[in-house]
Amino acid sequence: MLHSLSSYLISLGAKASITKPWIFKVFSYLISLPLIGQAYEYFYSKKIQKIITHYESSPGYQVALEPLNVCNLECTMCPYPDMEREKTLMPMDLYKKIIDGVVAFGYTRLNLTHYNEPFLDKNLFERVRYAKIKGMYVGFFSNGTLMTPEKAENILDADVDWINLSVDGGTKESFEKIRVGASFEETCNNISHLIKLRKERNSNKPVINIHSTIVSKENLESSKQLTELLNGADTYTMGLADSRGGQDNYNFMKNFTSSNRNKTRLYPCSIPWTALTVMSNGKVCLCCRDHDGEVILGDLNKQTIVEVLDSEEMREIRDLHLRGEGDKIDLCKNCDSLYRANLSWWAHRPNQNRNMFS
Repeated sequence: MLHSLSSYLISLGAKASITKPWIFKVFSYLISLPLIGQAYEYFYSKKIQKIITHYESSPGYQVALEPLNVCNLECTMCPYPDMEREKTLMPMDLYKKIIDGVVAFGYTRLNLTHYNEPFLDKNLFERVRYAKIKGMYVGFFSNGTLMTPEKAENILDADVDWINLSVDGGTKESFEKIRVGASFEETCNNISHLIKLRKERNSNKPVINIHSTIVSKENLESSKQLTELLNGADTYTMGLADSRGGQDNYNFMKNFTSSNRNKTRLYPCSIPWTALTVMSNGKVCLCCRDHDGEVILGDLNKQTIVEVLDSEEMREIRDLHLRGEGDKIDLCKNCDSLYRANLSWWAHRPNQNRNMFS
């Protein structure tokens, strides 16, 4: 019953999070009650331990590898404009070394995105082909603004498995207010061309997801139009803008988390076990929220994957989260994911071969 309730709450998604914030308050209240809370903690702790045990002897869900840390936009909910680390392009020899290492360890999914626009990388499709030859399931996130007809051809020719295209609004006004520097018409035309080209080739790749980051009720409502405007994609998803490790730009969970931080148990974040994030300089940072490499877990220029995953830094991060002390990590303490973790572990299915966007 508790599992079903949690899964249901997760499935409500971004819309419910904005229009029905009481859902999270009710859930928080219920698990604060003695008997319900004890029962929930018992089953949830068993669930978490089962997943952690799995990932301690197996690779995580995916590798996020950033070939370069450059983007062509300055989106309002993204910390990229404030990023201070040096702009770098990962050399192909280092890239191949890392891919060889993660494949040998058992990783099978590759996301060529961290804080970058993939189409700015002149070696993008060479990187895709190399990872595909090694047997990886490969894709990336893109804002779509640079996805010319030629690049759309390249996507299909390189056999890209999936692509997540960010379109944060179904009108010119709502979209360009968020995606600063982008043209709504050009972006939609680029995406429509990819959808059309895939259909003409009678291909089921790449799996195309249209994703809207929700920063207001205005762009929530306009994003509903994308299913018709960009008809033919495989999936259409929404997600709440988050704190991005302390950015706190459009954190719709702020009222919930700030009022519950003292009474909500800090369950461990799943990322230290389920994902590996590699920056363009070859260093491994904590997670997707770590835009400036604030927490470095290792350096793949001179370490192996095994050495990084078994490093003192990684063990300390995991131990703090297991003890419910994730907020002692500077990057984590202002991250809203830490306070939403009382639901997130229910969504993990380690042995299930999931669609990238399910």
